[in-house]
Amino acid sequence: MIRFRRLYILLAALVLILIVGLTLLRCFGRFRVVRSEKGRNEKFLAIYDRKQPIWSEWDFGQDGRQELAYSFFFNGKDVLLLAIDQNQRVKGCTVTCRDDSGKPRIMYEDHTGSGEFTDRIIYGNAKPYYEICLPGTWIKLEKRGSLPGVMLDGQWHAVQYTNGAWTVCDNAGAQGSVVGITH
Repeated sequence: MIRFRRLYILLAALVLILIVGLTLLRCFGRFRVVRSEKGRNEKFLAIYDRKQPIWSEWDFGQDGRQELAYSFFFNGKDVLLLAIDQNQRVKGCTVTCRDDSGKPRIMYEDHTGSGEFTDRIIYGNAKPYYEICLPGTWIKLEKRGSLPGVMLDGQWHAVQYTNGAWTVCDNAGAQGSVVGITH
């Protein structure tokens, strides 16, 4: 299993450095803040370094609940997205690794905020492809008809994502019929 709890600690340190740095550099007029509200349920705040975004916050909560998404940028390109629930817990995380030209090369996703990345998208010269993490390894996700699945020991198995985990089903794709690999 791939754990990235240290990533959250590093991110908190980076946010602190960003806040201190912005406070010191604000007097030079280099940064600008953009604020927008669309209706009652959507609020947006962003900090730009000249014309490039460096940080943004979306509040997309419904019925008075605060649910936030924080985006962090490097050279104007998104590199990190954190979704925070109303209790200030991380609900999800997306990390995008980019090459020198700014093109995405790989995107890791943690849909539950557990600190474990369960999915990733590999970008390259060809069509991007999707992989899922099963214990100790990444496996390319393939579709047969409308069913997502993986190849294990030369055989295709349907998979399902429920309760923050990928499970491998039997060859017929029966729901809940697990073949012994769970995430």
